[in-house]
Amino acid sequence: METKGSLESIIDILAQNEEDIGILYRAYSEKFPDHVDFWKELAQEEAEHASWIRKLAAKAQAGTIIVKENRFNTVAIRTFSKYLEQEHARLKMSPVSLVNALSVAMYIEDSIIEHNYFEVFEGDDFEFKKTLLDLASATNEHRIRIKDALKSVSG
Repeated sequence: METKGSLESIIDILAQNEEDIGILYRAYSEKFPDHVDFWKELAQEEAEHASWIRKLAAKAQAGTIIVKENRFNTVAIRTFSKYLEQEHARLKMSPVSLVNALSVAMYIEDSIIEHNYFEVFEGDDFEFKKTLLDLASATNEHRIRIKDALKSVSG
């Protein structure tokens, strides 16, 4: 049985991951001034994704959606969070090329899509379903933009 605390915790972890991705992308914007707009836009959109996820908390509390705890792998999410922290630390400590940064970003967006990151939620609420579709679409859009940027940089 899901508890109020566990619902809030799962939603908070997922939202925090989106915020952490945004922090990394913001750091890339500082590292690569020639591509500042590209990275800042991605970072801003990640913050927006976190906001969307946090709005789902109210729906979960109202019972219109549920969080499938058996679908939520805390260890995998925490490992992903550690990966983001390590990439951010690596950026501060050693030279990182634009191709490497784009490759990391591609890995991040691919991971979210391939691991069905948001399938932890379930429900029939229209707004909820729209939010999940928007998250999936936005993540795929990031993937496409990053892939295009990677192609243009690596020739």
